[in-house]
Amino acid sequence: MRKRSTYRSRKSTPISQSQLERMIAGSDVKIVKSTPINKQHPSAQRSKKPVDPVAPAKKPRSRRVKIWQNERQFMAACFDRIHGSLSVKWPELCMAHHVPNENSHRQPGIVAGIPDICIPLPRGPHPGCWIELKVNGNTPTEKQADMMAALRSIGHQAHWVSDDLERVIRIVIDYMELPG
Repeated sequence: MRKRSTYRSRKSTPISQSQLERMIAGSDVKIVKSTPINKQHPSAQRSKKPVDPVAPAKKPRSRRVKIWQNERQFMAACFDRIHGSLSVKWPELCMAHHVPNENSHRQPGIVAGIPDICIPLPRGPHPGCWIELKVNGNTPTEKQADMMAALRSIGHQAHWVSDDLERVIRIVIDYMELPG
């Protein structure tokens, strides 16, 4: 049985640190701060290894917080900003849109691989800008990569972004600031 998909616009924005702290303060969750190792009992202290000055420094592990459950929520957050605060400076951004082609590749006129966001406004040498959105560190499929290459070959800007709303907004701002 085919699952029927409906588009519901949900306003989803990332949670700030202060919002998270307020949410935790009103619940039964307790935040426990650990004691630094050098403040613990002397028997629990680790031996200090000599530091190799030539070896590259280790990058700290980033704790990736899952902000969006799916691409639809990520896209809703992008359009909230594009049609909201950015359209104040550039009213023509009201023409930015999503081409709905998810899970319906058997329908007439549906083309596989079309990026999620289309900005059909000529800027500089580009007739338009396309952005493919991914969540949870995913990458574009082969058809999506081929479509973005085809769009670039005819002069469009084509990007893909994974889980980074600010990068999407930076791409849109940079594109809109091109002479046009």
